[in-house]
Amino acid sequence: MKKIVLITSLLFSLSAIGQTVPKSIETAFKKLYPTASDAEWTTYTNSYVSEFVISDTYKAASFDKSGKWIQTSSQVDEESLPQAVKSYVTSKFGKDSFESAEFVETQALKYYSINVINEDGETTNIALDTAGKLVKFTQEQSEEEEYEEDEE
Repeated sequence: MKKIVLITSLLFSLSAIGQTVPKSIETAFKKLYPTASDAEWTTYTNSYVSEFVISDTYKAASFDKSGKWIQTSSQVDEESLPQAVKSYVTSKFGKDSFESAEFVETQALKYYSINVINEDGETTNIALDTAGKLVKFTQEQSEEEEYEEDEE
């Protein structure tokens, strides 16, 4: 997981070189996250994303072109998940299924986005609210299954 985060950070850093972020967006960011360090910006067609660190936690915040905050996601390790969330994952997928998690905050909702993987290599993404209630469920195919479908 740490390798993925480092690679992603490197790619975002390289794409952010030479980009300028409008003052309105920087101001909105600094207002929300005054203690953020190591902020790196990436510009997209309709948004700006800042990747940064607060208290040793890696975060990414998205803003629209007008400077309105869209969402923030924070890296979360398994031990930091609420007990209700851990219990749901364990009961539905088994104790060794946890792969990664993020805490996502939007205007309307706060939830944990969790990736679990089964023994066949299938990855499932589930979104659980802070009480452990299912918000969204997405199952992805393993790379092997995708390859087999491409061959057909």
